[in-house]
Formats: sequence, C-alpha cells, structure tokens
Amino acid sequence: MHNTFTYKHADLPAVRPEIKAEIIALGIHADDLILKSQGNYRELEELAETLDNCLDTCELNLNSIRIVADSNSPLPSMRDLPMEEKQIIFSTALTSSIAIEALASVFGKSPQQIASELAE
Repeated sequence: MHNTFTYKHADLPAVRPEIKAEIIALGIHADDLILKSQGNYRELEELAETLDNCLDTCELNLNSIRIVADSNSPLPSMRDLPMEEKQIIFSTALTSSIAIEALASVFGKSPQQIASELAE
C-alpha cells in the first residue's frame, strides 16, 4: 500500500534542483540508449518495456496525490480530483447520456423530457 498525499494548489512543492538535474540526465541517458539500439528490435523492445514500467509506476504515484482548491477558491474544479474520480464521473455521465437517449427513443420523447421525468 502506498501513501496518499493531499496538497492545496498554493502548497504544491517546487521541483528540487537536484531532482530536475537527475530527470534531465535520465532523459539524456534514455535518448542515448535509443540511439545505440537503433535498428535492434530486441534491444528497443526491452528498453520500451522498461520505460513503460517506469511510466506506469510514475503515473501510479501521481494518482496518489490529490490536489485541492486553495481556501480562497470558491469551488473545486474537475482538475482538483484524482484521475480515478475523473474517470468514474466521465463514465457515469456517458452511461447516463446513452441511457437517456435510448429511453427517449423508446418512448418518443425528447431527452430533456426523459431527464426531467427521471429527476422527478
């Protein structure tokens, strides 16, 4: 199990110079490996798999960070939600939209009428 971190927008920590330097060095090293492996399918495949695993781990860590609105902001936005919550909201809205369109077609009513009746 990994930690979950919550930050306000204003409190997001800056990128530390030593970490920025390591990220740049990693990019340069990856570019160098790609050039050295050019034309070698197996080497490039292994490199791509390694980089893909690193990206997956990085994204998992990014998704464990929740960014909330600063106290002076009246309402949070979709940007403030973790990726999983954004995906749930999107899939729920899409499913609801499809269901309302289907019901409107079956009952010969407008989607607005169906939505209004469902809300009641």
